[in-house]
Amino acid sequence: MFPVRVHLLVNNVPILTSCLGLALLAYGLARRSQELQKAAPVVLVVAAVAAIPGMWTGSLGGEIRQTELHGGPAHAHPATDHDRTSLVWQDAPSH
Repeated sequence: MFPVRVHLLVNNVPILTSCLGLALLAYGLARRSQELQKAAPVVLVVAAVAAIPGMWTGSLGGEIRQTELHGGPAHAHPATDHDRTSLVWQDAPSH
């Protein structure tokens, strides 16, 4: 259950940090401040790096949750929506 709790803690950090970086960039452009314009990409890189733990813990948490609910792995069903979509595209005639 630990990855689920970590995921809930870190999931919103990249979203909020991205909004902060974009606001910082907009304010820097409006004020014509070189310092703020240089700081904004750094904040956006921090947002991208902060997304990694959320991605890792989200996939682990999803598997743990599926195991708790259904007693098996998350992808135990042979025909998932992704499989059906790929079959439709593979069977489509080419022009």
